Amino acid sequence: MKRKSQIEDFSGEVWFELFAYFDGQSLINCFSQLNSSIELLLNDYRLPIHFNIFCSNFVLPSPFNVNQIISLTLNYSHVNTNEIIDISSFIRLRSLSLLFLNDEQLEKTSQYRLINLRQISIQSKCAKYLTKIISIYFPNVYQMKLNSMEKEFIVKSFDHDKTKNRIEKLILDGTIKLVKLFRLWSFVRYTFKSNNKIFEYLRFLIFIHFH
Repeated sequence: MKRKSQIEDFSGEVWFELFAYFDGQSLINCFSQLNSSIELLLNDYRLPIHFNIFCSNFVLPSPFNVNQIISLTLNYSHVNTNEIIDISSFIRLRSLSLLFLNDEQLEKTSQYRLINLRQISIQSKCAKYLTKIISIYFPNVYQMKLNSMEKEFIVKSFDHDKTKNRIEKLILDGTIKLVKLFRLWSFVRYTFKSNNKIFEYLRFLIFIHFH
């Protein structure tokens, strides 16, 4: 008699494909404590996980471990203005979204040593500090999206080394004066050579109201 297949018979790769449709909390709610096999898969370092965090005392739930977290959204809308969400342990973090944080919280977040961070999105009034975010706070990211929540972007001049930032794609959603947009070019690296062998450039996807 042929044995009926059970969910435990699925390969780990099949489970990982299924898990990709859920964020971390949804994985806990739907799959945690079903059985020991699935519990082991949820703890596998090969499983990349995204978490939405809404409080400063967040604790990563079992069975996850910090090496699995590659994407985070930090929502500061219900966090006290003098508190910070500690993400220093997420050393494999590649993508970070920051919502409704203040200037001090943004500065402290930028001080974490997130060496693998490649993409950041900021939706906050403090996102208006355009050049500071690009050149000082997050110079190692390749993709950046800034929503200043209708505040005008600020392009301040200061001593900087534009070769240090790695930004390749910048999305701006807000208001900026046209002259400041041109000044922004001094804060990013760009090289054009006619032989087409070296062609570095900054791509802009701009959603801006010009003054």
